Amino acid sequence: MCSSDLFDQISTLVHVAGAAATGMYVSFAGRPNERLPTAGRAFVHAFALTQPSPHVTSYSAAYAAQAATVLLDAIARSDGTRASVTKQLFATKVSDGILGSFGFTPEGDMTPSPVTIFRVVGGNRPSSTYERDFAGAVVDRVVDVPAALAR
Repeated sequence: MCSSDLFDQISTLVHVAGAAATGMYVSFAGRPNERLPTAGRAFVHAFALTQPSPHVTSYSAAYAAQAATVLLDAIARSDGTRASVTKQLFATKVSDGILGSFGFTPEGDMTPSPVTIFRVVGGNRPSSTYERDFAGAVVDRVVDVPAALAR
């Protein structure tokens, strides 16, 4: 059995479905911190040191930092108009960034686009990501989905 990331938290799924949730696969857009490339793991480590709980840093920190960098670079390459910034964003190619190497399709989709597949193991066991939302699950794999397949 599998599900998209529309569930609230894995613990909620386990609470509602009980033992039937064990073995279920749940997808989540993005790459977990421990599966980021070297630059991403270095960023997460440095960022975690500024947080109250340095052991747990949300996936969103790496994605927000990379997005800010991409946007600021696009603004710097633009003529200052919204259309020019958008054009520069879509033309962006990142090599060895926080999220690895990627670009954008003409529609603005990141390519390749990673999707993490979690496997529900149940119980109160902390997630392999150490994030509370994924307690009761482990990372089974990360799939890099080409933009053409994500439509």
